[in-house]
Amino acid sequence: MNKSLLVVSVLMLGMAGCTTIRVGPTVPIQVGEKTVDVPTGGYNVNAVTKYDGNMPNIIIAPQKEQIVIDQEPVRPLAQYGSGRSLILWALASGSPYSFPDDKAIIIHGDRENPLPKDLKCATLGEGRKIFYCLYTYERPVKWKYSVTVRNDATGKELQRLDPIIMSD
Repeated sequence: MNKSLLVVSVLMLGMAGCTTIRVGPTVPIQVGEKTVDVPTGGYNVNAVTKYDGNMPNIIIAPQKEQIVIDQEPVRPLAQYGSGRSLILWALASGSPYSFPDDKAIIIHGDRENPLPKDLKCATLGEGRKIFYCLYTYERPVKWKYSVTVRNDATGKELQRLDPIIMSD
C-alpha cells in the first residue's frame, strides 16, 4: 500500500470512528469549508469485522447520542441444530451506555407475525452491556423491535430506535 493511501485510510478510519479501512485511488469532495480525499476502491474486507445476524452491535453516534444498529434488519439463524434462535445485542465495552432493564429491547409481534410462546429476553451481566432474546424458530418472521439505551454518566435515556428482525 502506498504511503498516501495509508494516510487517507487512517484519516478515514479516524473520521468514521470504526474499523473499516477504505482503499483505492482518491477523489476530493468538498464538505463545507474542508476538502476530504475519499478512497474510491471500496473497503478492505480483512479490516472489517464480519456481521453476525445473531450478534448485532449497538453503536451510539456521538454527535446527538443516537442509537445505531450495525445491521438492519437483524437476520438471526436457528443455532446448534436445535431450532432455537439466540440474539445477543452488545453495547461498547467501557462506554457509559447500558441497557436500563429487562424491557430495554421489546420485540413486537402482530397477527401475521406472532411472537413465539417461549420468547425470553433480558439483560446479562452487572454492566448491562449485553441484551439477549431466546426463542424457538418456527417459521420466517418480520418483527419490529424497540431499543432503549441509557447514558449512565448523565442518567439520560436516549431516543428509542425501532428497527426490524427478519428470518427466512
